[in-house]
Amino acid sequence: MAKAQTSESARVEFRMPSQLKREAEEAAALLGVNFTSFATEALIERSRQVKRDYALTILCDKERDAFL
Repeated sequence: MAKAQTSESARVEFRMPSQLKREAEEAAALLGVNFTSFATEALIERSRQVKRDYALTILCDKERDAFL
């Protein structure tokens, strides 16, 4: 699992159902990483995916408009 590189840290807090947290903790243990590292990586991966998908949508809209 890749580590996020940061020069400073910021605290993030949120609540989630206990069962979902246990699932995430189990998955983290399977990978041999702590919960914080696992959750951070999952959050960043999803954030980057959303941004990539959004950029593709914008590009597709611009390309479509060029043909209209």
